[in-house]
Amino acid sequence: METNADLQVYDLAHLGLVAGIMDRMKLVETVDHQVGPRPNEKVSTGVALKAAILNALGFVSSPLYLFSHFFQGKPTDLLLGPGVTPEFLNDDRMGRMLDSLYEAGVTEVFLGIAQAARKAFPFARGLHQLPRPRGVRERGRRPDGRCGG
Repeated sequence: METNADLQVYDLAHLGLVAGIMDRMKLVETVDHQVGPRPNEKVSTGVALKAAILNALGFVSSPLYLFSHFFQGKPTDLLLGPGVTPEFLNDDRMGRMLDSLYEAGVTEVFLGIAQAARKAFPFARGLHQLPRPRGVRERGRRPDGRCGG
């Protein structure tokens, strides 16, 4: 029986799936296009946002200065991209990421992300137009003509 000394095993839990979804919808590329590059940054705003989302979905509520500790022991090169290490995801970088999103306009960035997600995961038109429940009419009036709930 052969053994492979190069084999590495990581516990990704749900983070690999979430990272894959963000990759498919091109979250990093969309955010970086809207925000633009910052000089001398090792981790782009899009990658930092992806890291923040993964951290938030990791059910960890810790102060920002401990942000990089969440990624210790996790394959950041697989989750976030080649060359990204936990040391790059410090509180200063995360603060600059939040500043960049604010300067670019959070609503506009969110709209761009939503449009990218819609393109990545299309659904049939009209799906959002579900039939009304029985007894519900225009402007909240009930069948007997009274208003209310």
